[in-house]
Amino acid sequence: MTIKQFPGKSPKCRGFRTSASARRGWLLLGPVVLTFGCIETGKLAVSNDYQYLDDTDNSPVDLDYDGFYSDEDCDDTNPAIYPGAYEVSDGVDNDCDGTIDEVIVCKDGTGKYPEIQDAIDNEPADATIEVCPGTYNEDLQIKTKGLTIKSTGGAASTTISGSGTGSTWVVENSASQVTIDGFTIINGKDNGYGGGGLRCTNSIVSIQNNSFSNNSSTTYGGGAMFNACSGDVSGNEFAFNTALDGGGLAVGGDWLEVDSNNIHHNDSTTTVDYGGGGGLYLSGNSTIADNEFVNNTTQASGGGIYVNQG
Repeated sequence: MTIKQFPGKSPKCRGFRTSASARRGWLLLGPVVLTFGCIETGKLAVSNDYQYLDDTDNSPVDLDYDGFYSDEDCDDTNPAIYPGAYEVSDGVDNDCDGTIDEVIVCKDGTGKYPEIQDAIDNEPADATIEVCPGTYNEDLQIKTKGLTIKSTGGAASTTISGSGTGSTWVVENSASQVTIDGFTIINGKDNGYGGGGLRCTNSIVSIQNNSFSNNSSTTYGGGAMFNACSGDVSGNEFAFNTALDGGGLAVGGDWLEVDSNNIHHNDSTTTVDYGGGGGLYLSGNSTIADNEFVNNTTQASGGGIYVNQG
């Protein structure tokens, strides 16, 4: 006679969708084999060197004993992978949310990092960094590598406040796309290079659903400056920013699409005739479409938009 034990880990019948037909106890399978553990009407099956009972109606099972059944567990052969698991940068969707290698930044210490720059510096190229709501007092730099950085609560609840001694965001020389999505960006003041809230140079970017406000520049782009950057700037608000040229934002180059932004109450402080652009300063042939310009001002030319084709 052979006695085999089902390797369940908890009082419930693990490995089954339990039903009225399930019970725990001894089961006689044929004339000589006894199995102890979860018993459910169905057929005997063998998987991964253990025995379990599988309903004939293909009910979900929990093969890796992590407490999640196969209808919600994206890898039911690995107990370290399940909905809500800790996400690590290993090329695998550990938490079954459909996104690979996202990491969490939370000021209260509940995420992997307490500060955004820590995640930027330590995560690999093309990682996704999700940021919890709160105010982060940081000047941020992304250089050479692509990343997706997005807030979990949107711009209304997630603020990045610069130090006032440089651009709040700097994106430089990123060969793959940098996405910044869902932040309020304030208190940036450039150090002579342009772009109080954001300075983008020689990079591929997607800047979406952000609010740039109360940033300033002594040169170009109070809210943001894009110099030889490609990609899109869409669904953002640029408000109450100031700069010599391009109070709201300044765009130089031929490859950026600026669309569906709300650009209002920005100011260009230049007094010379060949500058201005309270809302937007444009040099080059980038695409500007479906934006709203309201109450932008300048002492020179183009309260809403100044286009420099020279």
